Amino acid sequence: MNDKSFNNKNNELLTKENIEDKKIKEIKFIYNISDNPFNFYEADNSFVIFKSIYNKYYIIFASKNNIISYNLNNQQIENEIKNAHQYFITSFRHCLYRNKDIIMSVSPFEKNIKIWDTSIWDNIINITNIYSEGLILSACFLKYNNQYFILSSNIDLNFDKIPEPIKIFNFEGKKIKELKNSNEYTFLIDTHYDDKNKKYYIIVSNINSIKSYDYEKNEIYHKYKNNSINEYFNFIIYNNENITKIIKSYYSCKCIEIWDFHKGILLDNIYINFKGIIGICLYNKNYLFAGSYEGLIKIIDLKKKKIINNLEEHQSRICSIKTFIHPIYGDCLISQGWLSEPIKLWIIKN
Repeated sequence: MNDKSFNNKNNELLTKENIEDKKIKEIKFIYNISDNPFNFYEADNSFVIFKSIYNKYYIIFASKNNIISYNLNNQQIENEIKNAHQYFITSFRHCLYRNKDIIMSVSPFEKNIKIWDTSIWDNIINITNIYSEGLILSACFLKYNNQYFILSSNIDLNFDKIPEPIKIFNFEGKKIKELKNSNEYTFLIDTHYDDKNKKYYIIVSNINSIKSYDYEKNEIYHKYKNNSINEYFNFIIYNNENITKIIKSYYSCKCIEIWDFHKGILLDNIYINFKGIIGICLYNKNYLFAGSYEGLIKIIDLKKKKIINNLEEHQSRICSIKTFIHPIYGDCLISQGWLSEPIKLWIIKN
């Protein structure tokens, strides 16, 4: 290699290193400013953020058994639905249905799911007595062949019995089928549509594994399980380096796992120095925000497999965490603790 080629190659490497170092410095700087985080409301367990069909940004969250709709554009509460459920709410989901923004709310002890039309905040669907025993911690929407469905998971506290399977309902509240081989203690349920093979998948987090199901075949697609670890809790599906990956977090283990979604093989392990990881989310596909049982948020560089910053403002376990584009502040992180701790909005300032 001649001197010119060597210098060009060296400059190219230095440029890549400088860009990478700059990104890390920006990420480190994000949450070290005096006005972060901004505490704006006490809330319980879960929230959902969405951009409405009218180009307004909303965060929907629960306070006790009330549902609150907060407009992020004018930074005001727009609606509050008193006594939306009899007991506290653990999950929200958003869906665009017939040119309307609708919200799903789940109350575990009621064993029911409610769907709300946010234009008038009317309860348009109420599916009751979904399970004879146990609780509902998670439910989600599925759009398939231009039809909409509701999927509900079960946590049966009676460990002497096999839990009831995941149930699938239409938008008339009628059960259309059950997911085969899904009789397990389930924390979280979500769906994934794969553009390449035009298929729909259901992903669930069980007490002993995370599984994906082929929706059309109604059968297990893959099981993402490390035999030495139990108590899987959360997951993220994303595309990176032309591979569909699934990130898994644990409640009882100090590590994050990254798997090949379609091959069902373990790609990487990232060990961290805290456990009880509940909430996780991605930032720019290269950084993971992980919230713990102890109230810590770790910023993890997925490429270098190390923690680059800590956020320590929460006083309780972090149940929900998400990055999003705020209509005023741009890139933001929002996090929520357990039962009546204020939601925290972290503004990213580059």
